[in-house]
Amino acid sequence: MPPNNEYTITAPLPEADLRQLIHDAYGDDESTAMLTQELMVYLAMFIRTEPQLFHEMLRLRVGLIIQVMAKELSRTLNCDGEAASEHLLNLSPFEMKNLLYHILSGKEFAVSSGKCTYSNNSSTPNNHANITINISQSEGMLEEGRVVTVRDLLKGLYEKACQQKLWGLVRHTAGMLGKRVEDLAKAVTDLLVRQKQVTVGMPPNNEYTITAPLPEADLRQLIHDAYGDDESTAMLTQELMVYLAMFIRTEPQLFHEMLRLRVGLIIQVMAKELSRTLNCDGEAASEHLLNLSPFEMKNLLYHILSGKEFAVSSVQNVPKILVQRHRTDTNFADTEVEELIAMLRETENLEEQGDILQYLVDTQGLDFNTETNLK
Repeated sequence: MPPNNEYTITAPLPEADLRQLIHDAYGDDESTAMLTQELMVYLAMFIRTEPQLFHEMLRLRVGLIIQVMAKELSRTLNCDGEAASEHLLNLSPFEMKNLLYHILSGKEFAVSSGKCTYSNNSSTPNNHANITINISQSEGMLEEGRVVTVRDLLKGLYEKACQQKLWGLVRHTAGMLGKRVEDLAKAVTDLLVRQKQVTVGMPPNNEYTITAPLPEADLRQLIHDAYGDDESTAMLTQELMVYLAMFIRTEPQLFHEMLRLRVGLIIQVMAKELSRTLNCDGEAASEHLLNLSPFEMKNLLYHILSGKEFAVSSVQNVPKILVQRHRTDTNFADTEVEELIAMLRETENLEEQGDILQYLVDTQGLDFNTETNLK
């Protein structure tokens, strides 16, 4: 921190030496030492993507930048320096990066009640073909120091979601990875041989009727066509078809006088039942539906088929997994790919990781084989 203990770096150093130098500069202040490392990564990101921010800057004094950031928070929040410094250290990585951008660019930065937001309407077109993205840390998603693909990142996210039983995210990432529910083709055949037609897709549009057994790959493609980009509901459809086949084998009376099983309509009825039971709107009910555990999902389906009572707990702690994740694209508009990858590295929130990966695949020209260098 100026005016004392400033160290100048004029040549590349090994990572261990850099860490030691930063540690020596800040002594026992481990928090500011870590913040310095974080800001150096953001500065490198900005100098690659927006070099004009650094016009006529000959020296980047990170300690001075930290002081300016704290002073800006003190001014915005109308608090003393100590409170501003404490608030600075408690900013999320995303907020920290936005505040740094504000300091460099002079654009407006708003802080209210400890929450920081930044609005940037500028956009720079990028050619993302054959892009290799550098990530300095992997945050435990995958092994560091090796090149991986977007599919590898999705697989890592899927595995962590399974471990933490975030069922909405499990369904969504499974759909993005093109996974198929086990015994899907057998389940559909079991329904068809009992003289039941099966439809997939949401009424009144995009309903597809299955009248003959199909290979699993063809079934997966048909369901994907029916739901488009809504991978979560596509996976839920596969899951419900397996449960329907299970029930028709063990309790055929539930299907008495049913000639056609409209899975999309069943999903709508299930969401409506949750809306009634939880006293919430349709969107919240749909989110809750996608986050039910497999056991709860099967029980709710049984309730719908049999008319028996179904008990569901409060929606209070349900993660926000949207029915159609492609609606989150606007959250990342005007954000550079390298910034998105940095956000992916920084956040420990699995839902946010899923949103970012979905956006990269859907809108940034990246496919599942795009390489990402974790080093």
